[in-house]
Amino acid sequence: MARREISGQKLIKPRIGKNLPHVLSRSLVADSYAAVSELVCNAYDEDAEHVHVDIDKGLGKITISDDGNGMDKKGLESFFRLGDSVKINEPLSPIKRRHRVGKYGIAKVLIQYLGRSFSVESVKDHKKYIIREGVTEQDLDVEEIPVARKVRNGTVITIKDLRFQPDTEQFSFQKLYSRLQWDPPNQPDFDVFVNGSFVKKRGVVTYAQTYRVEKDLGNGRIVNGRIYHLKNNGKKLEGVRIYVNNRAVGDEKLFGIEEISPVLRKGRLQGEINADFLEPFITLDRSDFQEDPLVEKTIDAVKEVLRGIKQDLDNRSVSKSAFYVGRDVLSVHIDMALGSAQEQFNRKLGTNYTLTLSDNLKAGPVAQLDTNENVIYINTQSKVFTFLKKEDKIRSRKDSEVYLRRAFLTAATLAYTSKDFKDQRLEHCIAQRFDETFSNFEGISSITNLYNDKPILIPLKEIYLNPHRLYDCSELSLLTGRPVKVIRLLHTSGALKGTEDHRYDKNGILETLKPLNGLLS
Repeated sequence: MARREISGQKLIKPRIGKNLPHVLSRSLVADSYAAVSELVCNAYDEDAEHVHVDIDKGLGKITISDDGNGMDKKGLESFFRLGDSVKINEPLSPIKRRHRVGKYGIAKVLIQYLGRSFSVESVKDHKKYIIREGVTEQDLDVEEIPVARKVRNGTVITIKDLRFQPDTEQFSFQKLYSRLQWDPPNQPDFDVFVNGSFVKKRGVVTYAQTYRVEKDLGNGRIVNGRIYHLKNNGKKLEGVRIYVNNRAVGDEKLFGIEEISPVLRKGRLQGEINADFLEPFITLDRSDFQEDPLVEKTIDAVKEVLRGIKQDLDNRSVSKSAFYVGRDVLSVHIDMALGSAQEQFNRKLGTNYTLTLSDNLKAGPVAQLDTNENVIYINTQSKVFTFLKKEDKIRSRKDSEVYLRRAFLTAATLAYTSKDFKDQRLEHCIAQRFDETFSNFEGISSITNLYNDKPILIPLKEIYLNPHRLYDCSELSLLTGRPVKVIRLLHTSGALKGTEDHRYDKNGILETLKPLNGLLS
């Protein structure tokens, strides 16, 4: 057909340059790890349960194979059509009804970024469709052959003549493993392997402090997730990211963590923040979001929790357990222990003595009975008390309770009966009197570390709990004086409200502690 002319001018037919995918790949793909991750997510979109990424360093090729739905000729045409995707009109996968995470039609760009040639073999409905091509703008030559019925659906993409050197600083297998652990959707029926090694799924970080992100931005837009903070450098965490429909977008640079606190540096934080409503604002390469008030509000919700972590770090110098800020409060624990010992002492002996702590001048070496005032002065500087700190066999809280009870009661007993034992060793007096008189008494309230400067029992109003922190069973045990098993039983019974993995927020803890008369052990 002859070319038409208008007013003496020739019409120019627009054409896409052959080098366009390569040019786009340089600007749309952040790095080789992102390109591989995107291809893995394509397998997820096609209902794959297993994806294998195998990298042959010697041959310089990458093979990505999956057991998904497979592609026929029409599917392959869509797969390689730049800037278009059936996923826009079909956002859910056909069988598993997964929310598809890809929709931009950049498979060809990804392959062009990774290597200079490729081949694709895809099985669908007992037929195999094969493409053996270099990466060009020519029409794809699809070969179709029948296969046995036992051959499962799936796709194998082989990329050769790589643009990088595998297993080097340029492309580390370990970094790829980490990327595939944190980028793709985290689903129980989607497993990824790198050179045969299973990529462990991300989940609860049990060895770090846990903080919860939960913010209602209105109109059903909920920001939620968790951030883990690692106190020491024993392990390295993966940073904080926003996830949209189970797929990571951007990185921790979104939150300006270094500006909040230099201590919150990379390797010490890990977080998965879910915000599916931000999907319309994702940039093409998923490295960032477009500017929008919803994006800013989401980032601010995360920053609020990060500032809470910083607050805990600021308090660490005054509180080893990170539960409360150290304050000068009355030694409530001593008064309670003394009162309990006094009650037991008088009930057993039928007396009416008051037990009072004093210095060694008035209380004597251990304790002193004042018959005129009916007072027994107990010297807490005596070795009857100090030996408790040095006893190597005392390991558990229960053991400490027993020995502390003995210390109070035997000191009072010694003062009461001192005239009968003047010529015997102190340890023998204590042991004999205790065994004879108080062996059947139950222990007093849980009181340990009597000699610390900070009291163990403090008023509830004095406690500091981070509003974003989720405390685990061991921390709640330390706070309440109850064994971990008891904490778990309270959780199971419903008396203690918490998460499925037995973690508890500020409101749940304070509600549980109300029956303790406003005191914490």
